[in-house]
Amino acid sequence: MGSGTDCTPNPCAQPPRGACCFQGGNCVVLTPDECEAQAGIYEGHDTVCSPNPCPQPPTGACCLDAGRCVMRHSFDCIGAYQGDFTACDPSPCPPGGCCLETGGCALLAYDTCLAGNGQFLGVGSDCSVANCPEAGACWPDGECAVIVELSCLEHGGNYQGDGASCDPNPCPQPCPDGARVNRENAPFPKPIATPPTQTVMNGPNWGTLILHGNPDIVYTDDGSSYCGQSNLESCNDAVLSIEGDGPVVIHALAAFRVSTAPRLKGITFGVEYGNCLVIDSWGACADFELSTGDWPASGQGTALTWNEVQTGQLTEVYWFACYVEGHTIDRLKTAPHPNQGGNFSDDSIPARLDPIRGYGVFGFNRLGFISCPPNAPLYGACCFEDGSCSVTTPEECFGTYYGDGTDCSPNPCGGPALGACCIASECTITAPEDCQGDYIGDGIGCEPNPCGAPVPTQSTTWGRIKVRYAK
Repeated sequence: MGSGTDCTPNPCAQPPRGACCFQGGNCVVLTPDECEAQAGIYEGHDTVCSPNPCPQPPTGACCLDAGRCVMRHSFDCIGAYQGDFTACDPSPCPPGGCCLETGGCALLAYDTCLAGNGQFLGVGSDCSVANCPEAGACWPDGECAVIVELSCLEHGGNYQGDGASCDPNPCPQPCPDGARVNRENAPFPKPIATPPTQTVMNGPNWGTLILHGNPDIVYTDDGSSYCGQSNLESCNDAVLSIEGDGPVVIHALAAFRVSTAPRLKGITFGVEYGNCLVIDSWGACADFELSTGDWPASGQGTALTWNEVQTGQLTEVYWFACYVEGHTIDRLKTAPHPNQGGNFSDDSIPARLDPIRGYGVFGFNRLGFISCPPNAPLYGACCFEDGSCSVTTPEECFGTYYGDGTDCSPNPCGGPALGACCIASECTITAPEDCQGDYIGDGIGCEPNPCGAPVPTQSTTWGRIKVRYAK
């Protein structure tokens, strides 16, 4: 080679290459030496793999030890190969012991066992040594079937015990359609208080509304109040259901993040339930209540306020004494107020509203539901590509979350510091260097107008700062 030559394109003579066939019918273009080293069969110089020149080995049914039949080459079968060109439909694999969903054991094919929700014990296994679980009555939503406990739980049922029978049916029944039962009058007078109506935003009251039935309370219809008797120390310890008809005292509690400092002054919420649940008596655990006319009928709501701010991580809000009629299934659900939504209000002036982030459910003869708030810090600065900033929860940030507890004043997002700029009596939000008048300061807004006499304005929102400008 002369001086100055390079290897692009390669000027050196190349060894011949061609298709190399492997045992499974795979084809790779290699040199003869490379093909021999990998135990392949060289098809000749300049042969190609498309179309594939390699002979394809036959497949057949392969019975895996666990019982399933799959199509494999004979050399790929990790189990019992049934022969070339055999099929898996119908399965040629021998039967084995099957623990039945209805209890006991039977010799069945793998597919038949699984089709009946059974547990296959392996090809060639014997029922004489099987240790299959017993079955008992199980009721998901009022239907009774004798099945093993694991299957009962997978169906969302309530297992009645090994050997329990469905004759007679021991299961509570769903509520029939029909008109709701009448409720008694409320046992306590309800002073009227005007609920807060300010704009919803994030604040210290980041929490949920849960239901809990203290099993130590014995309800007596004597007009007593049950406020202060929930005895609940942690949201995760709430009792969510009862097996039986009741009555039971159910407490509604506001549950807040452990890492926050709640300041609860008021709440609006509602309830929902089915035809068979009866609320026998009820009462607010606040100082004032303003409810809808048919409260606490299903779909109605109430608004509560306290004279003193409530700062506990768990605060009792309400109690209900409930039962179900005729050994039936029903649920009491907390829900948003039908007119005002579900909100917590604090003691700011004006009051700040925080939306209720989750609602609990208490079940009669069925499972309930708990909605505990996570214990992460409340919110922080959310940075966007243009350098602007907004304070949100981590879940609500569609930019880059700057960190828990961070703020947008001063702006941490790389954008300009912003504040009120006064030109005569007109106020705008600008960066300091863009202000053609008097810059009042970072983070200072235009409401109220710091520039003297107000002018007609319209507004928009930029992060947490309200931007106002003259028409």
